[in-house]
Amino acid sequence: MLAQAVVLNEESIVKFPPHLSYSEAATLPCAAVTAWHALHAGTASLAPGQTVLVLGSGGVAIFALQFAKRLGANVVAITSSEAKVDMLCSLGADVVINYAHKPDWQQQVLSMTNGIGVDRVIETGGAGTLERSLMSTAAHGRVILIGVLSGPARIDPAPILLKRIELIGISTGSRDMFEQMNRAIGQWQLHPVINHTFDFEDAKSAYDYLAGGNHIGKVIIAV
Repeated sequence: MLAQAVVLNEESIVKFPPHLSYSEAATLPCAAVTAWHALHAGTASLAPGQTVLVLGSGGVAIFALQFAKRLGANVVAITSSEAKVDMLCSLGADVVINYAHKPDWQQQVLSMTNGIGVDRVIETGGAGTLERSLMSTAAHGRVILIGVLSGPARIDPAPILLKRIELIGISTGSRDMFEQMNRAIGQWQLHPVINHTFDFEDAKSAYDYLAGGNHIGKVIIAV
């Protein structure tokens, strides 16, 4: 909330892990709990040894990468710049594909998984990526649809039918999920990735910076 003071119902508040600063905790209510929900959505939660595909380097994707690695999964990430490739590798991604160089990145994903595909896709793109995400998914895999950043999509349903893929739409998560996630973050002593912090009086610049799409992780406005 972009405000210096707010009035909330007590049920709207949860305690954040004590090793985090207030700025770090401010990253959790939307992006982090959405990523947590995405990794547990469907008929079964993410299991150790499975493979997750994350798209981009925004808040949800970075949290999904961090959580998935700590849950014992392998992570394939796609991004658009070499600088982001290095950063994603440093955060634990097992494979990073630069889609600016490899626009048919689904072929790379299939090749890296011996033609099988990934078990779960954290799909934040929409029209520009959904069809490739479905092609990247293994039989009985799950595509968790979170965002439509590139607009609405028209897709061929054949991969969903032929591979029995679960296509699941979610939005953020529940209070119970939030508290479960916070316990895990505390146990792991995990720190969110904060790309840049702006002063409260410079909030417009923060939104302009975010819209530029060059960030990795979260952008903070400090009160």
